[in-house]
Amino acid sequence: MCLSATVSFTASALLTAGGAAIIVKAVRSNWRYLPIGLMPLFAGIQQFSEGFAG
Repeated sequence: MCLSATVSFTASALLTAGGAAIIVKAVRSNWRYLPIGLMPLFAGIQQFSEGFAG
């Protein structure tokens, strides 16, 4: 996404926190859901790197 740096960092924080919560839930209930939990985590990392570029 092409957003301002502030919005990119905020989106990064929300995505990373949500991804971490999903990963914890997946580890506790069923390991097969782990790839689904990793998707928002990786999106948060990618959004964080976009914050420096934009």
